[in-house]
Amino acid sequence: MGGDYVRTLTSAGAYKPGQGNWARLGTLAVLILAVLGGAYAWTRTTSNTSNAVKYGVPAVVGAALGWAAYRLIHWPRYADFLITTESEMNKVSWPSRQEVKTSTIVVLVLAIFLAIFLSTVDWLWQFILYKIRILEFTSGFLGDSG
Repeated sequence: MGGDYVRTLTSAGAYKPGQGNWARLGTLAVLILAVLGGAYAWTRTTSNTSNAVKYGVPAVVGAALGWAAYRLIHWPRYADFLITTESEMNKVSWPSRQEVKTSTIVVLVLAIFLAIFLSTVDWLWQFILYKIRILEFTSGFLGDSG
């Protein structure tokens, strides 16, 4: 990370404010959730300590990591990456709700058809191999014993 991130940690200014806001907020939310998850895990694993240690340590460490996460999204190298990512995502042509519904139905119907077809072929080969006495047992159509 180097010295420029340390300078970013000690400053309070925003880098290129107004650009890449959604990407920055999403990144910050995920980082804060990770910090909160770590704090929760700490409180669950230190049940036999005093409340000052049980809740104080994650509060102090969480505040420090929260500040580091907030400053990370304003670190010039990382902020430029997030700004570029958001601008590229804005260029994507997203499908409409109707296109998503139609595509989902096509995929589900095809998956069901393939499952039935492959089960039929499997049962047919099993039946043939049983009749010519290569297999010594047979199972039902969907794999049940029968």
